Amino acid sequence: ANNQPNKDGLNFFLNSVFPEIVRHKPDTRFVIAGKIVREIQIDASFKENVDCLGYVPDLADIYLKSRVAICPLITGAGTKFKLVEAMAYAMPIVATKISASALSLIDGVNAFVTDDPMVYAEKVIRLLNEPELAQKISQEVAKTFENEHSSLSVYSKLDAILGM
Repeated sequence: ANNQPNKDGLNFFLNSVFPEIVRHKPDTRFVIAGKIVREIQIDASFKENVDCLGYVPDLADIYLKSRVAICPLITGAGTKFKLVEAMAYAMPIVATKISASALSLIDGVNAFVTDDPMVYAEKVIRLLNEPELAQKISQEVAKTFENEHSSLSVYSKLDAILGM
């Protein structure tokens, strides 16, 4: 969505994190989907590394082709459904503390969670460079999704609440 928390988070990532990632992995591609692409400025030196897609009706293909999902929000509240969706695809995730706050994402277990731009970059780079680590995080985040956000899990919780 094209809201201020998303703009602030994306600017934080593009200005404080992404330059470090590209410095270590110059072939990195960063894909941005959504109306927010109309509102952001990409530094000219990173134009070749960033794909601004705009509105995409179905993100499945993007998730299936991607290796890491990020959620660099630095303001905002509530559940970040973009992370729940990434969890459904078993994506290795790097998020800020605010992004992960309403979810059961545990740093180093089923995601990487940090507010430090250099650590954020380092975690993305590790996931890109270490397929075994990415696979481990992917498996753990898939378990978390299945236990807490899958249809079966949600309906079971509702059944318990409703006494069914």
